[in-house]
Amino acid sequence: AEDRFALIPFDREPAEALVGMATPETIEASLQALRERTLAPGTDLPAALRAARRAAGSSGRVLLLTDGHGAPPSKALEAARGGLPLFTVVASDGSIAASCGVRR
Repeated sequence: AEDRFALIPFDREPAEALVGMATPETIEASLQALRERTLAPGTDLPAALRAARRAAGSSGRVLLLTDGHGAPPSKALEAARGGLPLFTVVASDGSIAASCGVRR
């Protein structure tokens, strides 16, 4: 089976999941769509994790890239991710958005 991925930009609410095969072309297309999306203020991590869980299915994994602002209690994150493994990268200096070319 080929690897699949879903890119879900989020701020006050998660955007529609961009799901595709994990090929260089589809990854670049998803990153380009992310670059074209203007981020709004606000963070709803539980909603983003619920969207990721729906996109990943029961056997997926979630990688959360966040600036760490507005983090809810860990119980809320635990409930939102369901049973999926969650890996988190926190970059509070805006380096994630900058490296992806995201407009703020």
